[in-house]
Amino acid sequence: MTILASPPAGEVYPPANPVAARHTSRVLIYALAIAVPTLVLLALGLQSVRRQQQAIAQLQAANLRLTADQAARALVARVAAAAAVCFRDGAWPALVEHPSTQGVTALRQRHPVARDLILVANRDVLHPRLVTTADSEEAAPPAGSCRSAVLQAEAEEFAGHVRAALATYRRCLLSEGEGPQEQARVLARVARAERRLGNEAAAVEAFSALASRYADVVDRFSRPYGLVAAIELHDLRPRDAAPLLRRARAELASGRWDVSDEQARYFLDELQTRLGDTLPPDAPASFLRALDVARSVREALPLETSVDAGGVHGDEALVQGRRTRIYHAPAGGAGSLVRAVLVPDAAWVEASALPEVSRAFVLPAGARILSEPGEPAAGVVASADGALAPWRLWVPAVVPGRTARWLPVALQGAITLLVSGVLAMGVALVVRDVRREQSVAQMRSQFVSAASHELRTPLAMILLYAQTLLEDVDADREERRGSYEIIAEESERLRHLLDKVLDFARIDAGRRSYRFVITDLDASVHAAVRLFEPHLTRRGFTIDADIANVPGVRHDPEAITGAVLNLLENAAKYSGASREIVLRVSLSDGECLIEVRDQGIGIPAEDLPHIGEQFFRSRLSTSIGGYGLGLYLVHHAMTAHGGRVAIASTPGEGSTFTLVLPRAGVPEQETAS
Repeated sequence: MTILASPPAGEVYPPANPVAARHTSRVLIYALAIAVPTLVLLALGLQSVRRQQQAIAQLQAANLRLTADQAARALVARVAAAAAVCFRDGAWPALVEHPSTQGVTALRQRHPVARDLILVANRDVLHPRLVTTADSEEAAPPAGSCRSAVLQAEAEEFAGHVRAALATYRRCLLSEGEGPQEQARVLARVARAERRLGNEAAAVEAFSALASRYADVVDRFSRPYGLVAAIELHDLRPRDAAPLLRRARAELASGRWDVSDEQARYFLDELQTRLGDTLPPDAPASFLRALDVARSVREALPLETSVDAGGVHGDEALVQGRRTRIYHAPAGGAGSLVRAVLVPDAAWVEASALPEVSRAFVLPAGARILSEPGEPAAGVVASADGALAPWRLWVPAVVPGRTARWLPVALQGAITLLVSGVLAMGVALVVRDVRREQSVAQMRSQFVSAASHELRTPLAMILLYAQTLLEDVDADREERRGSYEIIAEESERLRHLLDKVLDFARIDAGRRSYRFVITDLDASVHAAVRLFEPHLTRRGFTIDADIANVPGVRHDPEAITGAVLNLLENAAKYSGASREIVLRVSLSDGECLIEVRDQGIGIPAEDLPHIGEQFFRSRLSTSIGGYGLGLYLVHHAMTAHGGRVAIASTPGEGSTFTLVLPRAGVPEQETAS
């Protein structure tokens, strides 16, 4: 069983406030009506931004692919135009007559677009040579010449008469009038004979002279003596000749000697056998690569004659195992059967042609030529339908930075949050206003209750003494006079209370007016004392009044009297056990001071800033009757007079309220508030 406790005697619990409940419900509905659509709009906005970003990304990818394809075609045209300039060089006719690696190297240096240059005729490769051709000596040299003697001595050498042959070789070696080729061939025979005789030192000397003086001269089998002598020296003295042999291999790979493909393979095998290793991968090997390309071009013969951009012919060949775009044109003039074949250089394309194309098509930074299979993670690859083979143009995708990628989302979110914040602020203001309205409504309710209680007391006193006078017809004159005085005092108290209520109503409606006159301020204070002193005397209070003469102050006497009455009433109400009230009126620095001091319960420091607010009551005064209106009226009156209310209080020791008015008063007009 539930037992409901009754409220203590004299204490009434306020009923539930249906208005507050309705306001709370409305606020919640209003908040939900704002929050839900805002969140929905935020979600839709973010989704729209993401879709827009995806559409922009797809459009950018399509534009990038189109731009990359156009740039690749422009790159092909740029390479073909550079190849056409190379084919128009005036050195080609002489090179066709006398093909040489030195001549090709000079052309490549003038035209860096060419990585390799090959001369072909019908189904044969003229340069670099793929097969070896022997250079036979003349069948019948002049009688008595060194050449004739050398040939006879060589026959004697092979017949076993090595010393006699060596003597003939050395005699012819010292003769004058022979060219470098003949001198080199005789010196080679001397070295060979010395070696056959076992004269190692003499053989080394002869081979060393051959390697240093006639390295670029070839024997009758087109073998350069630089290579032949290096191998012979290594066979004689391996440790001493190893550096010479390595240098000879490097010079062979870089193209010092115009050997055939067969000879190059033979010498590389011989050198590898003697040195025990192969050519380093990073060593320059342009000549060996040219031989590899020449073999590939021979497989592609005859060449097609389709005209490419730039007026040159393009074709495809399987170069070093990869399908490669090559360019060719007549090398000896318009009717020449010899054609020059050009294999473009990727380094030149990337270093020279690609920057021009990148500027023309405004390609993103980082575009490059891909030489190896495979594709980078992000970007577009274009090959101009294979015309750029074996390379491809890679253009990186323009990936927006973190700021650019998130800026639209952040902007959308910021706008939505701003709107939400404004709406939330509106909700907060509405909640604050509703709470304030609830608080004011509650205070009004409390005020009505307190005012009703305050009205009931004087009315009860008036009714009591009036009934006493009516019923006690035999009362003497003094008794009747006492009853009349009480009725008059309670009526005055009732009037004062009603004046408070009416003043508050006028202030609340903005119709409270003050009528200022120039008169004695002390007279207005005395009027308040006369009205309230009898009531205080009956309750045992004494007023220690020290009221100085303050003439000629512009003020509203009724308002000042009412303000002093309110202060005296509060002093008596909150004096506690003390029964003394101090009242002082004085002048100080051009200001009029009306001071009311009690020795009562005091006011906490945290409540002092709120004293004078509408319906506010200190926490120490909640158990004492009142409705928090008197000091509000006092503050309003002082503000209208251009003055202020100064408060000094200590809990348990009392409070001092000082009305401060300007000595000059306010302008001569009726002031309304």
